[in-house]
Amino acid sequence: MSYDLEIGTHREPTRRHVEEWAAGKDLTVEAEGDDRSLVVSSASGRGDGYLFALGGPFAAEPDDFADEVAAACLAPRWMMTMEVPYSVPKRAIGLARSLARHLAETNEGAAFDPQEDSLVWPRGKRTRVAPRRTEEGTSRVRLQWCLPADRWAQAPEILLRLVGRRCPEALPRRYGRWEPLQHRFDTDDPEAFVRFVLDGEDGDGFWFAARPSFGGSWSAPHADQHVKPEDEPVRIAYVGMDFDGRVLEQDARWRESVVDLFVAAASELGAFFAASQVEPGWTVTTNNRLYATAKTMRQSGERFLRGRLWQGLPPVPMWLSWFGGPYRELVAPHLTDEAFAQATKSVKPTAFRRLLGRRQDSGIAVKPRVESRPNGLFVRLSDEPRPVGGLGGWPLPEALTYRSRPVIEHRGSVSSTPAEPGDEADVIPPLTS
Repeated sequence: MSYDLEIGTHREPTRRHVEEWAAGKDLTVEAEGDDRSLVVSSASGRGDGYLFALGGPFAAEPDDFADEVAAACLAPRWMMTMEVPYSVPKRAIGLARSLARHLAETNEGAAFDPQEDSLVWPRGKRTRVAPRRTEEGTSRVRLQWCLPADRWAQAPEILLRLVGRRCPEALPRRYGRWEPLQHRFDTDDPEAFVRFVLDGEDGDGFWFAARPSFGGSWSAPHADQHVKPEDEPVRIAYVGMDFDGRVLEQDARWRESVVDLFVAAASELGAFFAASQVEPGWTVTTNNRLYATAKTMRQSGERFLRGRLWQGLPPVPMWLSWFGGPYRELVAPHLTDEAFAQATKSVKPTAFRRLLGRRQDSGIAVKPRVESRPNGLFVRLSDEPRPVGGLGGWPLPEALTYRSRPVIEHRGSVSSTPAEPGDEADVIPPLTS
């Protein structure tokens, strides 16, 4: 039997971090086999001096950690474990907890004691985002997942689990179908939220969350009760979440946590398409509520759904994109570096883009990353969140995308309208999972 500890960190811990801690405590640190296994011993010379062992650091993902570590550490990337035999002096447990705290605090992480079922570090309730003192301008970063109708029944439970591990601040605080929101989220009874989402006759709803999330919304497949029989194959489910772009721009850990949530949810929800787009020009209040400005209207995001019916892929680039099973093989041949470069060169200046101040030439610095995942293709067009005007061209063939609607200009406001009947893509694959 042993006393065990788990540490998760954003930055990689090193042997030097362990030795710096040990130096002031008359302890020695030695490798056992390699630097991935360290032994901490007493330098007093009594007996063999063995106190405890460390394993790692090992590269890890949020799902690899205990729930408490995943929720407390932003974008955990490295895991270390400690093992203290019960046969060693009792002070070894205190020393191991001290080192666990040191490694977590030094490397932007968290340390968990499963015997006590509590965190060693950070202690107490800790806010991972600084409070907002005044209203400020920001962008809205939207995560949007489009699901086959037959995946809807499992979606709310999956989403709560993924959000709780990666961005617990984004869990619902209050939720409902109209304001003021009538229901308070109970962390001890998350099933109440799941039942509300699945049992609602209207099929629509939304929630408010804590910074850096503004909340989210959902639309069940049955939300549109006037769908014609011939449109049933393109009836879908939808989930969206909004985040504060200013926070994601300033803190790479938060940015990577949100990106990880986007990919994990797209995969586990079974999304046939998912996207994250950036909408500048919003103002956020001190109580974490967004409101639109004239600039918001001039730089509104792409609305790629007509009601609850799928129209095809959007004809413009998104900061993040996910192409699930039905689309994976259709888009893969077009998502090459050469295709992105050629598409960016071919972007034509339009009144819409000029008014938005969007750059039109190949000087747009886009370094697309296309990653093959078990359940789909993940595309990231830039490290930091960017609106469509900073993302260059989009190399998907017109047959897969819906037709762009005319630009509407009114009193300085510019926006595009969502797809309408007859605008749908020529090629829409079967969307069932």
